[in-house]
Amino acid sequence: MKRMEKNILRRSFIGCTFNKRKFWVDPYSDEINLGSFLNANWQLKYILESKNYTSGWLLDIGCGKKPFLYVFNNVERYIGIDWLKSPHLNSEVDILSDARKLPFKDESFDTILCTEVIEHIYEFKTAISEMNRILKNGGVLILSTPYFYWVHESPYDFFRFTKNGIVKLMEENGFKIEHFYSRGGAFSVFIDMYGKVMDQIIEKLFHKVKEFRFLNYVRSFLCRLLIVMVQRLYSVITFAVHHRFPKLAEKLNIQDKITLGYFMINRKVV
Repeated sequence: MKRMEKNILRRSFIGCTFNKRKFWVDPYSDEINLGSFLNANWQLKYILESKNYTSGWLLDIGCGKKPFLYVFNNVERYIGIDWLKSPHLNSEVDILSDARKLPFKDESFDTILCTEVIEHIYEFKTAISEMNRILKNGGVLILSTPYFYWVHESPYDFFRFTKNGIVKLMEENGFKIEHFYSRGGAFSVFIDMYGKVMDQIIEKLFHKVKEFRFLNYVRSFLCRLLIVMVQRLYSVITFAVHHRFPKLAEKLNIQDKITLGYFMINRKVV
């Protein structure tokens, strides 16, 4: 009964308690690959830390099923847009639009959320310029993008940005970087790749026998044991180390050189 109550409030791959104070990643959601559980945990960690920078009207670009809607319950209005060819297109999308030509007036929003999107936009400079245009002076752009990460949503996965590249892109388009985070380091990349490889192996081994209930149980058990539990254990350990020994964690993870991706909080400057 407790498990049912805990999981009642759910947005895509994010679950939360009724009071919206505790959030977690659901590894069994159809919205994420099992092997991406660790990466999603890093993303959620920094999403929660960015909440204090959000206010007013928030635009979620590439919103999908709005997984972070409950997190940003402090904003006045939450609007989600996505484009017509998005694999995450659903009824949660408020407006269909291309990020390269946003259908809003200048300085319409106080906050923009754009997570794991710009690598899918070939003319990404145009998109960032558009975000600056519709953001109020002093407004905040919360942006994330992968680095060491597999090709996804093909054929619309075009780029991977280095730290130097993404920082320069923001600065050249009128943003001041207030916070810059690397999503894990070398060990996180290894665990993430391990999870994805194991998921592919298990899928290939069992894809022809899905009609057999017992073998489906075996497949589910292997996924939980070899993929989810390994990532969950690593997440608990590494987040504890980052909390208690942040300098040690940075040295061990080589986060500036090997990381799953980047998370940024940027402020528009005049």
